[in-house]
Amino acid sequence: MLHLPASAYGPIAYVYCETVQRSVESVGLVSAASPVAQKVALHVFNVENVVYGMHPVHAIGVMPGAASTVLQPGGVHVMREGLSSR
Repeated sequence: MLHLPASAYGPIAYVYCETVQRSVESVGLVSAASPVAQKVALHVFNVENVVYGMHPVHAIGVMPGAASTVLQPGGVHVMREGLSSR
């Protein structure tokens, strides 16, 4: 049996990936959408005074010049909440 974490919207899932920006301009991921989620948000995981937490962010910066930005556990990620089975 699969146990997914839950939020006020229901089951949640995290999205992790690596992005590469090949131009010299700075860009950012400012939103995300999913046909199987009631809500999708950009989040960052952090530790403050030995307290672990996730907090929403307005954007995730993508480094210019062929550098990669990694969305990963323990860092920035996309959170999908209220998943449906569509």
